[in-house]
This record gives sequence, structure tokens and C-alpha cells, in this order.
Amino acid sequence: NVDVSASGKYAGGIYVTGTDGMVNVGGNLLSTTSGNGASSLWCSMGKLNLHGDTAVNSANGDRAAAVFAENKGTVTANGNVSVKMSGDATYGLLAMTEGTINAGGVNAAISGKNSLAVVASGGAVNISKDVAASADGDGAVCVYASRNGAVNIDGGLRAEINGGGAEGVSAASGGTVNLNRGAAIRVGDNSVSCAVAARGAGSSININRAGGGLVKIDGDIFAMEDAKVNINMDAAGSYITGSSGLNGAGGSIAGKLDINVGASSAAW
Repeated sequence: NVDVSASGKYAGGIYVTGTDGMVNVGGNLLSTTSGNGASSLWCSMGKLNLHGDTAVNSANGDRAAAVFAENKGTVTANGNVSVKMSGDATYGLLAMTEGTINAGGVNAAISGKNSLAVVASGGAVNISKDVAASADGDGAVCVYASRNGAVNIDGGLRAEINGGGAEGVSAASGGTVNLNRGAAIRVGDNSVSCAVAARGAGSSININRAGGGLVKIDGDIFAMEDAKVNINMDAAGSYITGSSGLNGAGGSIAGKLDINVGASSAAW
């Protein structure tokens, strides 16, 4: 097992760089960081292979990242990944500029303004098991894809958000979010926010794409500016309690919302 810690501005726990760079961790990993711009696990171009369970704790750091892959770097976490972060504009799992993160189950809890729990911005995040994500703060988001990036979750998603302008699942600028099984997305009782939002041509959110998963959405759904939201409610007990909107901006066309209420006991 490995235990690493780092503190200070732009501090790093494990850093992999170069096309031939590689770090393998055979057991469980605990990484603890603090400081603005800190990156607990950072892979740029190379490969970071985590064979056990991974836990990342990052506190008191704005613009920090827990697991970060960029420039065609690949982070592969074969076990479960647990992330706890506090600070404004922080990132739990972040894949950008053709970086890739592959993980088993994920539990990510973040707090702070404009913070994002699971993010693919020009990269890809692929999660094979269940995801539990919570985001607390104005403008915070649990799952986000942009700049032609993609988040693919093969298990179920449980997401809870609190804060003004916060969003549970969001896609923009050609981003794609695929929730291949069910999803439970809840907007906090005192939040002015929405559960699902897609913006811009080429952006899409697909919920329960493989079918058979329970869908529970407590919050509003928006598809804007030629974006698409597809929700498959084929499992008994699925429901949506919020309203929906199809909005255009600046003369653009509205988005497309497709909800398949396939189960007799599903409700919208």
C-alpha cells in the first residue's frame, strides 16, 4: 500500500509525464493534498495504473484536482475510487485534452463554488461500476462533459446537488454523458438549480441507455440550443418530479427532449 501527502501551491502527490512515463501502484493508495492548484494524482501523456482501491482527500485548495489526466495520459484505477474535496473551482475526476480516466466504482464528494465531481472536457471518463456523487456550492456540478468529451458510466448514478445554479448532470459544447444504467438525481430542497441540463449542438445526455435501470429524477430538466436529452424510463417505479424546458438562445433553435415512459408504473 502507498500513502502520499503534499501541501502548498501547485503541490502534487503522484505525477506522471512523458509518453513512456509509467507508475504502477500494486496495493491501495491514499493521497492527501492541500493548497491552491494542487493535483493529487496527475498523469500527462504517460500511464498511471492503480491496482487497489484509491482514496484522495484534498482540502482548502481552490482550482485543485484529485485525479487528473491530460495530453493523452491514461489513469486506470482497477478498484474503487473515493474523493473528498473542498475549495472553489475544484475537480474530482478530470480528463481533458484527450486524457482518459478508467475506474471501477466512484464515490466523489465536493464542496465549493463552481466545483465539478466527474468531468470530461476534451477527454474521456469511463466508469464500469456505480457512481455516488455530491456537489455542494453555487455553480457546482456532479457529472459534466464538454468540448467533445465523454463521460460513460456503466453502473448506476446517484447524484445530489445543493447550491444556486448547480446541476446534477450537464453537457455542453459537444460533450456527451452516457448513463447506461439507472440514475437517481436529486436537487436539494433549498437549491435554485436543475437536475439535468444540456446546451449546444452536439451535446447530449443519455439516461438508462441500456435499459432496465431505475430512474428517479427530483428536479428540472432542460435541453437548450440544439442539445439532446434522452431518458429511458422502462423500469417500474421510475419517475420525474420536476418540469422540463426546451430553450433557444440568441435566435438558436431549442433543444430536444425524448422521454420514453415504457413502464406502466413510471410517472412524469
